[in-house]
Amino acid sequence: MLRPAFGIALIVVLVSGVVAAPQADPPSPVAGVQSDHVRWVAAAMERMRTITPGMTRAQALAVFTTEGGIATRLEQTYVFRGCPYFKVDVQFEAADGAIRDAEGRLPMAEMDQDRILKISKPYLELTRID
Repeated sequence: MLRPAFGIALIVVLVSGVVAAPQADPPSPVAGVQSDHVRWVAAAMERMRTITPGMTRAQALAVFTTEGGIATRLEQTYVFRGCPYFKVDVQFEAADGAIRDAEGRLPMAEMDQDRILKISKPYLELTRID
């Protein structure tokens, strides 16, 4: 039979050993896959952030491509070339100084030289199918 003082000392030693022991993260069977995904997403975000206001439509099209849905020459949603679930909304200024008609419409022809006025932060959304 243990004496009370010895029992308390043993508990203190055991508890302090557990508390002092470094806690390692439990191994994950997909840890390597997760870190690969995280690295890919970080690289994709960096690539998407290279497109900024003042750049041209042609420069945006090097990183993004068009998606279905309603769009105009001056406003369009683009999808990242690496994954169509990453999207941005872009507002343009017409390069040719196009003038609106009586109903307020612009000529439909997009030009590579159209300038980006605004670009949203990248966001996730499922693909649209028209």
